Amino acid sequence: MSNDFNPINLGNKNNLEAIQKHINNDGGVQKGAFGEDKMMQSIFDKLDTNKDGILDRNELAKFSEGLETAAQLNAGSSKNLGKMEAKEFLQELTGERVRGARGVIEKFLNVIGSSADNVEATQVRQTDKGVETTVLSTDGSMEKIETFTSQGRVYRIHSGEDGIATLEEELKYDINGKVTERTQTEFTENGSTKTIETLNKKGNVVKSETRIYNETGQVKHEEVEKFNRKGETTKRYEVSYDENGQKTFEAKERHTWFYDKQQEISYHGNGEVKSKISYFKDRVYDVSRTREAEYAENGQKTSSNFNLQDEIFGINIQRDVKYDENGRRIREDHEQA
Repeated sequence: MSNDFNPINLGNKNNLEAIQKHINNDGGVQKGAFGEDKMMQSIFDKLDTNKDGILDRNELAKFSEGLETAAQLNAGSSKNLGKMEAKEFLQELTGERVRGARGVIEKFLNVIGSSADNVEATQVRQTDKGVETTVLSTDGSMEKIETFTSQGRVYRIHSGEDGIATLEEELKYDINGKVTERTQTEFTENGSTKTIETLNKKGNVVKSETRIYNETGQVKHEEVEKFNRKGETTKRYEVSYDENGQKTFEAKERHTWFYDKQQEISYHGNGEVKSKISYFKDRVYDVSRTREAEYAENGQKTSSNFNLQDEIFGINIQRDVKYDENGRRIREDHEQA
């Protein structure tokens, strides 16, 4: 394909000038530019043949050639990409039937157009271990991405001009080439954050695990979350630690179609419970109850609170209790409406 090809007008709203700008400047488009849109990422993954997380000059050129070829099927036009041609193009590319295919392509090109103003140039070279991609941004910053592949896995290491790793990625694929798990570790001067996501066959995240480490490699915070097929949280657990590895905070959640259940616990420096909050809601009968309690460092309860609300019958019960150092009740307030 020559560098002076005619732009393809998609519904007279978009064209391939953005891609051409990247090609002329040896520019590239990073996957992060497409956000969390699953279809955008699916298209990106199919175009990113060397799996370095960048659409480089050759990959973009192949994409634009494919669009030109598809457009020529539209009554011989080399400029206008019709709905049917767009649909067939994306189905052949992704292996999926895509609704609103032409709009999807327009959106994809819009992202490329925005990225064209941020990336000055890319350089890609083969190494003994894999692919090394260097990205030069218009703000003068530089990033190097090393990509290594093995059976069913892709590893990427991102580093800056100083050669220090800033991000590590690992992708696991099934036999059909779909991502089943992705791991990302981000490094800062204060430590690192590691996130592991498990995906189902449709590409939806069903489980997410996050661990935050300090500069010595000690875990500061952990979080595990599970999702249903709608992307709603079904279970969640998190815990934080101090510099001695002692728990400072802990939280649990469980959500089903008929109830919500949550609990939060904070701890004193000696490991004793400082406060505890539990919440339960019956979604069927629209009844909720909340229990709260505070404790001294010796484990003695100092106060408690109970609240029950019944939205159907308009019932609201509130009870507050205070305790002395021996655990005896010294005050109790009770309200009911």
